[in-house]
Amino acid sequence: MVTQSQIVALRRVIIELTHAIVIAERHPSLAETKKIAELALEQAKRDYEALARDSDIEADT
Repeated sequence: MVTQSQIVALRRVIIELTHAIVIAERHPSLAETKKIAELALEQAKRDYEALARDSDIEADT
């Protein structure tokens, strides 16, 4: 069962990772951090989409 708090928490993760990427873009010394944040952001987006689908399925049943 997907809870609203899980969806909200994952949204916050996406926002924070996006923020980290923006900061890392401004500082060349953080290039590796940016790469890691980008990979984590991609996974968080996939997880969010999966949760949203699961939530929709549960709402239909």
